Amino acid sequence: MAQKMIAAWLLAFAGLLSFWGLGWDIQWHADVGPDTFWTAPHGLIYGGTAIGGFVSLYMIILTTIKHRRGVTGIEEQNSSFLGFKGQMGYIIAGFGSLVFILGGAYDEWWHSLYGFDVTLFSPSHFGLFFSSMIARLGGIYVFVSESNQAKHRGDRKVQLIAGIGFCFSMALFLTTFTPFLIMAVTQKMMLGPFIDYAIVSTILFSAALFMIASFIRRTGFVTLTALFFTLLNITMYYGAPWGVERLASAMGYSYKVEAIVDPILSTSMPMFLFVMAIVIDLLMFLGYKQRAVKIKSATIMLFASAAGLIQYFLEPRWKDIVKMMSRTSEQTEIALQQLQTGAIPTLFMVAVLGAVLGYIGWKSGAVFRYTNK
Repeated sequence: MAQKMIAAWLLAFAGLLSFWGLGWDIQWHADVGPDTFWTAPHGLIYGGTAIGGFVSLYMIILTTIKHRRGVTGIEEQNSSFLGFKGQMGYIIAGFGSLVFILGGAYDEWWHSLYGFDVTLFSPSHFGLFFSSMIARLGGIYVFVSESNQAKHRGDRKVQLIAGIGFCFSMALFLTTFTPFLIMAVTQKMMLGPFIDYAIVSTILFSAALFMIASFIRRTGFVTLTALFFTLLNITMYYGAPWGVERLASAMGYSYKVEAIVDPILSTSMPMFLFVMAIVIDLLMFLGYKQRAVKIKSATIMLFASAAGLIQYFLEPRWKDIVKMMSRTSEQTEIALQQLQTGAIPTLFMVAVLGAVLGYIGWKSGAVFRYTNK
């Protein structure tokens, strides 16, 4: 059991390396410039991905060998894939890592044709985005499987460690992909009269936090996820600008005239996710600890709506965020206009979407409780 838990946390650590490299790379592009594909931030991104791929491959090969030797329990606790046996999470993570590495070669070819910093939304970047998302989802699924298997064995210690790993992996997933979804909406879609950032944040975090609550069903784990989320953002807030400064100094590069300098990745994150998480943990406490309320659909949607509204009212940085996320003066003008005219429509949409997505997240988390492969 110790070997499987070490592998799960190594997979999470690989995702952490890629996350740090991603934030460093975004800051590097904004402040200095790529100059070449072979940069230190890219090395950290692809190095972390490679580690995750090798961990997944090792666990799949090890499980396949055990299966062919007839070890008890392998058939019931693992899935088949192209003649191999392995936990579904490692199969998913390994596939995502492989596609990401291949996508890196495509990205290099694409940039050699069209140049660097042409657009964030290039075909190669979309491929990297989705393959990385698949790899992170695989890491989440590994901890889901380990937690359920430990629960079935009655091993509360391993179940607790796996639950913590699940929370960390969810926080890593949210921290990695939230900025890209916000930028995609802000720069490409423009949600009419609504404040884009508020809508995207509500959808993401209501669904994700209620999914965590539904799967774990213990007080404190949603708040723990918010703590991990905050710590990851703190490391990026201070680490990315520092890394760019040190690398530019070592390579003798100067900053661009239009350099942003301020941390980009962490600036787009909500500051008060803790409060939203505490509201959800309050539901867990009242429902499962005190038995004071019944956990029904209406109760879930009420708390989800309240959590979304609290997040909306507490976030003080709307204007700074939309300016940071907008790429052109026209986008900035539209976004600032949304802030002036979209407060009331956005308030209504946050309440509705918070309730709906919180309910969907709760139902999705419940599905996790019934898998052990």
